[in-house]
Amino acid sequence: MTMRRTMGVLALAACVAGLSAPARAEGTCRDPICTRNTAQYKGDKRWDWTVFIDPRSRDLTRIKCVEYTLHRTFPNPVRIVCEMGSVDRPFALSSNGWGTFEIKLRVLMKDGSFRDASHQLSFRR
Repeated sequence: MTMRRTMGVLALAACVAGLSAPARAEGTCRDPICTRNTAQYKGDKRWDWTVFIDPRSRDLTRIKCVEYTLHRTFPNPVRIVCEMGSVDRPFALSSNGWGTFEIKLRVLMKDGSFRDASHQLSFRR
């Protein structure tokens, strides 16, 4: 394994958290923004999930809002969160569904710039 690939694997491993009771947090990093999600099975093939910016992301204090674009089957698939909220799940968006998909993010910075990212929603237990 090359040094660059090793560093990438280590960076990704550092971004993925352990258990976040009662759901496991899964993560994705697209430097400098890391994202995570938790999911909890609710029965009848449905899951409650929350996607958020990883609290260890180095630009966290510079974020103004996060625009999440969900799968087109969701009502109002473009949703904007402008409140940091909880320090362990900043800029969190919660929903419920039966399948996983890629969530597109546009992270709007306080200086007017933005960062595009994506997060693969995961329901792993």
